[in-house]
Amino acid sequence: MHGLVPSSSAASPLSSSLTDPVISRIPTLDARPGLSAASSLLLSHNFRLLAATNGGLETTRGLFARALGDDEAERWDYFSCDEDKTAKPAPSVYRDVWRRLGVDEGDEEKHGWFVASHTWYVVSLASLALPRRRR
Repeated sequence: MHGLVPSSSAASPLSSSLTDPVISRIPTLDARPGLSAASSLLLSHNFRLLAATNGGLETTRGLFARALGDDEAERWDYFSCDEDKTAKPAPSVYRDVWRRLGVDEGDEEKHGWFVASHTWYVVSLASLALPRRRR
């Protein structure tokens, strides 16, 4: 959670004694019910799956590996907002995700969907599913 969580040296009203216990629990969070079944179904139908996160890339990869197993998690693509130092729900993040997937601006509605991964995050959506392009 690199630039999105203030470090103890940053000017912040929160001390590390408050944030460290919360942040240390993130890698142990359980996946939403149904993630494994949805992932398996979509991958079996050749969908391309990408998780876009405000968190750190390695933490997110670890969460998916924990939830899906290493083999299935490796079939996903991952995008961290750390890459452009802007967090969701900024529109630029979603443009960057589409670009990463090779979708031209304006063609988004023809090529995929954003699907929320958090109950509290319904408006701006966190995961992306696209049919996998033949290589």
